[in-house]
Amino acid sequence: MLRRTVTALMAVLLLAGATSVPANATTVACTETAARMERLALELINETRAAGGVAPVAPLEGLHDVARTWSRNMASTGTFAHNPSYFGQYPAGATSGSENIAYRYPERGLDSVRALHQQLVDSPGHHANIMRATSTHVGLGFACAPAAYGSAIYLTQNFATYPSTTSPATHPAPAPPASLTGKVAGPGAVRLAWPHPTTPTTSLRVQVNGTTVAKLPPETTTHTLTGLPTGTTATFGVRAVNQAGTSKAVTVEVRPIDRPARPGGASATALGSGRVEVRFTPAASTTAAPVKGYRVKCVAGCASTATLATVKTSPAVVTGLPRGKTVTLRVMAYNAAGRSAGRDVSLTVR
Repeated sequence: MLRRTVTALMAVLLLAGATSVPANATTVACTETAARMERLALELINETRAAGGVAPVAPLEGLHDVARTWSRNMASTGTFAHNPSYFGQYPAGATSGSENIAYRYPERGLDSVRALHQQLVDSPGHHANIMRATSTHVGLGFACAPAAYGSAIYLTQNFATYPSTTSPATHPAPAPPASLTGKVAGPGAVRLAWPHPTTPTTSLRVQVNGTTVAKLPPETTTHTLTGLPTGTTATFGVRAVNQAGTSKAVTVEVRPIDRPARPGGASATALGSGRVEVRFTPAASTTAAPVKGYRVKCVAGCASTATLATVKTSPAVVTGLPRGKTVTLRVMAYNAAGRSAGRDVSLTVR
């Protein structure tokens, strides 16, 4: 009979049921390496078990993947909750399992590892999971949230029982990230974004039209591709990878573009009361360099160089200019990739 047990612990500095880490946080590097934190956490677990006359548990990379992935998920979303399907993500052959989770802030490297372990030991339910004599293996994962969100450190412990006659198999192939978005991020550039995978993942692969173009660490949630051909829609994909294989790709279609062409000749007419009408020849709009609209800004003679008018086409009427002064106005075409070179026109404002 399969058995699973879950217990959660919040840091002693926090109120039960509350969280001080806002949503949409992203993970950052902890001040100590993951390898050293995991090694110390394993030593503390086995020291505690030995003191109670219980055999040690062995580390298992497949369980580490489960724990690491879930800690990254909590730290990156600012949530504190158990992995609802952790046991199903274990390497095949486990007959029982349990999970402890905990967090505290601020993160202080190995001191945080010791403090989190003591908190778990001081909690009866968590201590029971640590001391369960039937457990044979453990996976450990740490993740850290940024300083802006309290520098919280998250810990997941995944215990499992594998019969002595069974060699733990690798866990199932991972699922891809739940979603993928893409947007133009400059000339020939596309920025992709996705949530952390919720299944054990050791790396990620970014693809363009089915070809892998980047290999990324598992904690990555954004990536910008540059130097892409413009004017043609491409299919971008992200795949999750672990020791068991590679997931299918989650995909999104985006058309990379270039900045628009420069508008044609420009002229300006003073309308009075600090108002000026700017006329210009529209820029050529193409599939590779479409025009979304035009912006007019003052580049000389004004108190500010901020955009003064945004229009779909000529003309543009600018208001609030300094009367009696000569100003230079610049009109530029724009799109998601950026702005074109400008056309300047000068006149005296009435």
